[in-house]
Amino acid sequence: PEIDTGKNKEPGKTSQPFAAQHNNCYMIFVKGIMILLAVFAGNIACAQQPKKLDFVALKKAVADSTSPSGYKSLLQKFNEEPRYLYPYEGAIVYYGKLVSKDYNWSKGFFNRQKFDKLLRQQNFVDLIEEGEKLLEDEPTSLKILVTLLASYIKTADTTKAALTKAKINLLVPAISMHGNGTSDSTA
Repeated sequence: PEIDTGKNKEPGKTSQPFAAQHNNCYMIFVKGIMILLAVFAGNIACAQQPKKLDFVALKKAVADSTSPSGYKSLLQKFNEEPRYLYPYEGAIVYYGKLVSKDYNWSKGFFNRQKFDKLLRQQNFVDLIEEGEKLLEDEPTSLKILVTLLASYIKTADTTKAALTKAKINLLVPAISMHGNGTSDSTA
């Protein structure tokens, strides 16, 4: 839709308020990012057959808290500098939560209600704050990461946007290679 600047019209008479046009542009942008991620994941998935994840090695990596290739060490690198991790390390970070004794899937589910409400309201400042809290419990949640990426872009926080984009770029190929981990056939 064309942006209504109010020129050549009587004062106070516009076809659509600027704020509504701005929100429509943002929603189109978010949908575009989601489509790009889906296309990217689809291309990788079609190019490579999913591989079975070695759960014995994964459990060993999660249990090893002292090694630089252990889950906690990789998770810390993921949160600070994800671009320096290899794809197989991204898989350990993503799937490690499934075998971690600290992982509680229901905790994140119930905490997302406020996050989803803020997303519907397009309250980006509070959405970022709530999303960052959720990432403490679910650092590899693609839904939260993609929403935060769009919010960082919307609020012009380029540093956090670049970090979040690097996290997504590490996780998407790992998921495409090994499945999403929600069932025995996709893990």
